[in-house]
Amino acid sequence: MKRNWGRLALRIFLFIAMVSAGTGSLIYGHAGARMFHHWLKTDPVFSIDTVEVVGNDLVNAEEIIILAGLQKGDNILTADIVGTRERMSLDRRFDRVFLTRHFPDTIQIHIRERKPVALVKLDRLYGVDSNAEIIPLPAAAHLPDLPVITGVMAQQEVKVDQRSAGRQLFESIRDSMLTNLNLGRAIYVVEMIKHFSPGFLDRISEIHVAQPHDPVVYTVEDGLSIRFGVGRYPQKINLLNQTLQRLKKDGIKTRVIDLRFKDQVIVRPIVTAVSVNKKT
Repeated sequence: MKRNWGRLALRIFLFIAMVSAGTGSLIYGHAGARMFHHWLKTDPVFSIDTVEVVGNDLVNAEEIIILAGLQKGDNILTADIVGTRERMSLDRRFDRVFLTRHFPDTIQIHIRERKPVALVKLDRLYGVDSNAEIIPLPAAAHLPDLPVITGVMAQQEVKVDQRSAGRQLFESIRDSMLTNLNLGRAIYVVEMIKHFSPGFLDRISEIHVAQPHDPVVYTVEDGLSIRFGVGRYPQKINLLNQTLQRLKKDGIKTRVIDLRFKDQVIVRPIVTAVSVNKKT
């Protein structure tokens, strides 16, 4: 971070000396205060030289600086950091924004981004946080490695919403998602798995919620589908972990695990190493 402290100290000393010579005393009274205030707002040493971004992850610093609209060369004291904060806080990607001045010439933009717990497929891919807030995402090359929630909106709903344009479309989708029960259920499944089996969360590729009472989880490596049903998720996740461990120990592979029934696990079809050898 650039700091011109020597230059600043020299300028303050010269300014005080100049005023003292003209008034016969140090800076006292309204006239001296006005001169000092004018100097602070016009001297080039207080021109913005650096704008720094702190705390960003998904959104790159260059984009944040452009959004802030702070110009190099503007006076650091007259820069409207309150208005900048209020404007940037409207961006749904940010949970919190505040700015600080670091004299003589640096402004820091402190960002706390909304953290997606999953991606959701709507008119395109968005992030979604634990409160069902939809988060615009960066370019596909920088997408976070998270489960994708599908089946939230019927295709015809998306087509109707697409008649809107730009920000209006996004706000329409956001408002509808805040009260969408399917999305809420998918997020709840994610949060339960994260809490009771965090290691398994990394194995999930998709959570499909087109059927309101039958969310289905698909895994990455083997395409396993797990039907969770609704309710009793802690117990179901515990049963799932026990079942997966036993299947692995016995050398059994399956495509479907059904957890919809109380205290039961249905596995189908069952493929063992012996049955595979017989087929070959």
